[in-house]
Amino acid sequence: MTVSHHTCKWNDCTITRGFNDQGALCFLGFTADPHVINRYYPKAVLKYDEKTPDWQSAHALYVEGTDFQVAVWKHLLKIPSGSTRTYAEVARNLGYPNGARAVGGAVGANPVSLVIPCHRIVHTSGKTTGYAWGPDIKRKILKKESRHRG
Repeated sequence: MTVSHHTCKWNDCTITRGFNDQGALCFLGFTADPHVINRYYPKAVLKYDEKTPDWQSAHALYVEGTDFQVAVWKHLLKIPSGSTRTYAEVARNLGYPNGARAVGGAVGANPVSLVIPCHRIVHTSGKTTGYAWGPDIKRKILKKESRHRG
């Protein structure tokens, strides 16, 4: 798989977006280093392309994961903008009452931050821990979403 990537600014943050050969968004992360894409797609060939589409206008999404990861990611898509859930709540909702850590692993394996809203998952204490791109970015996104919640 070839991943065409480009780095740009979004809300005062640096993001890198990646699209596969079919034009589907396959990576979105808060990093200036495109090689992070290879953590999610180890065999991907990276190609810089400043003409990659804006991630918000992507027509297709491509992710690779285990059945459990995909189930967690689908569940995250149901969490409304401006809302949060805990790892334990997600685990219980999926039928794994002791699976909070497993949910955390699946959340951390999400290759398309913001699109699959892993930032909406918080620790039982309410703390914004466990975000691949750091707690400051997670708090910034949650604050932006809570202001726009309607």
